[in-house]
Amino acid sequence: MSDKSNAMTYAGDLWQRVFKSVRAEYPDVDSRHLYIDTLAMELVRDRASSTSSSPTISSATFISDLAAQLAGGLGLAPSANIHPGRTSLFEPVHGSAPNIAGKGIANPFGSVLTAGLLMEF
Repeated sequence: MSDKSNAMTYAGDLWQRVFKSVRAEYPDVDSRHLYIDTLAMELVRDRASSTSSSPTISSATFISDLAAQLAGGLGLAPSANIHPGRTSLFEPVHGSAPNIAGKGIANPFGSVLTAGLLMEF
């Protein structure tokens, strides 16, 4: 779980209480709290050390864009929102890319990788 609770104490407190509560329900899952700037640094320094992340909504876009760029860009990034035992959501990270619309140059690999995540799940 990552947030900016060292600067946003009231909002961070809520997220950390929920994180601690949910974490207690899954003792076999390795989990830790990082400030969002530390998570960003670790993603750049050692991509393999972070297999998944749960940033607060205010930080999620920043981190997902950073992680996608490290993997080759937004067009290549798959995404999976996993809800164990319930319906999960799979979608490529990229946006609509209006600057290349209709040019026939869009890379579908983000969609292919997302389908792979779905099949693996």
